[in-house]
Amino acid sequence: MKLRQLLAVTSTATLVFLAPAQAGAQAAALADDTFIESVGDSLLRAEAAYAAGRFRDAYGFYYWAAIRDNARAQEMVGLMLLPGTGLYGEAVPANREEALFWLREAASRGRDAAAHLAQALARSTAAQLRNPTTTVN
Repeated sequence: MKLRQLLAVTSTATLVFLAPAQAGAQAAALADDTFIESVGDSLLRAEAAYAAGRFRDAYGFYYWAAIRDNARAQEMVGLMLLPGTGLYGEAVPANREEALFWLREAASRGRDAAAHLAQALARSTAAQLRNPTTTVN
């Protein structure tokens, strides 16, 4: 597990559920009354939250799966971080550098769309560094 992932695990406390009855059958017990969802359950919750417009929840569930090396979740985290507050309000802050990291991670696991977007984002960032007065979309 990478250091970045290890640090992220400690910051995902919202995804720890204290009521065993709420945990899915795939959940792994940490202690008598604490459960953490499986990656599959987290993805299902993320998709449902996203579809319902609960973007803070969706981002949290996607992030949970992304730090566990799920390519689909990594791609979604990257995609959500690109527009950030412009599309998701205060729920997800825009962060191009972090978005590029997650898109590259997803691309390394075979996500073609993430690979193309990461390349375009890297070119755009390089162009902005060469000429900071020009806005590149």
